[in-house]
Amino acid sequence: MTEEEVTRMNKHLLELIIDAGLPFSFSELPSFHRLVNSIRPGTSKVLPNCQKVASNLLSIAAKEAKDNMKGTVEKFFKRGHFGGLLVDGYKNVSGNHIESIMLSVNSNLFPLDVAKAGSDHHGIAVAKVIETEIIKYKDL
Repeated sequence: MTEEEVTRMNKHLLELIIDAGLPFSFSELPSFHRLVNSIRPGTSKVLPNCQKVASNLLSIAAKEAKDNMKGTVEKFFKRGHFGGLLVDGYKNVSGNHIESIMLSVNSNLFPLDVAKAGSDHHGIAVAKVIETEIIKYKDL
């Protein structure tokens, strides 16, 4: 396989894992290797392991998404649309309190960040989170 084909396959593999809610170790399953080899013999030799999926591929996809988001947001603002910063707190599957920070523009939500929530959940604490994010994303 060429480098371009491997890159494209890795992108599609990550999409599959995310869309189906599969663990990153899915790429290491012998049955998955047999499937890809039945489609194109030898392909399983270039499949990424779970560490590569979780680190390299996910980082590349996140950077691409952020770059695409920035361009889309800039287009909305140039057309005169307004935006709002949203902070939502919840517990993740590990029971940790986290806050997701999103930008809302023209009925579209753009995830900006996820941060571990502090112990304070009152208005001033949330305002400090919002202030930090405004400073961080002021050039967006």
